[in-house]
Amino acid sequence: MKARIRELMEKGKCLNFPYFTLYFRESPYFKIGFIASKKVIKPVKRNYIKRIIREFVRKNFKKGDFLFVFKREIKEAGREKISDTLNKAFEELKCQNS
Repeated sequence: MKARIRELMEKGKCLNFPYFTLYFRESPYFKIGFIASKKVIKPVKRNYIKRIIREFVRKNFKKGDFLFVFKREIKEAGREKISDTLNKAFEELKCQNS
């Protein structure tokens, strides 16, 4: 698993946003991963954010490898701010893939 994450971080596209860094690579399968330090965010909030992101990605993409690395600022963000940032991220991804 670590090798796959390392490969995605080295060979995939990297997009930086205020609340997370997104690594993406085209793939015939759908895989999504999260990296969040225990020091950055408590488990309940971390799992809540992961559910929001997982649902958003599932609705908008049918395949690809996605890795979200949470930043410290995400703990103050609400659902709307995270959704707005996700919209910007995926608009940028769709533009790059066109």
